[in-house]
Amino acid sequence: MPRFRRDDDASIGQACAEYAERIEEHYQLGHFSLYPTTALAIGYYKNFLHPLVDSAQNADPLILDGVRYDEFKINVVMPTDLTGQIREKAALFYKRHGLVEDSLKTKFRRHNVWFRIDPAQAPVAIMYDMPSTLTGIDDAIEVILQTGYVGKAKLQRLIEERELNNFRRVLQMNLDASPYAAQTVEIIDEF
Repeated sequence: MPRFRRDDDASIGQACAEYAERIEEHYQLGHFSLYPTTALAIGYYKNFLHPLVDSAQNADPLILDGVRYDEFKINVVMPTDLTGQIREKAALFYKRHGLVEDSLKTKFRRHNVWFRIDPAQAPVAIMYDMPSTLTGIDDAIEVILQTGYVGKAKLQRLIEERELNNFRRVLQMNLDASPYAAQTVEIIDEF
């Protein structure tokens, strides 16, 4: 811990700057713990994303307006914040960016997904998903902080950001462990 002399304002200022730097570094680097989003990221990967990646490797071609798409990429869209229902945020995102809903057909099932289709990029079709499993994290944070007012305190926003960063890191670790997923999936920020 930084040391300072009580009677020296410059020394106190330097120590405070070091504390702030260490807090920021800890926040930026993060550390793994049993944050709620650790389990959510693992579940999202194992129960949704991994099966979708497997299906994309063996999917039937998608033919739209006479153009054949048989190479599938997946963009996982990280929401900018955790306010509200993630499904609603996702629907607005898909509509805002002109994505089309279709299904990826495989020998076992159909996966309804949102695509960005660009004939100039054929045979590549890009699928998009915003993890709706994140819905409720903001409510859990409110319960823990016992906030009873409208709006978000700085601490609440920081915790939400930490949870989103943690979800992203855990998800990326899972993606990196699978050659197919590492080649097929990219995590992007909501735009």
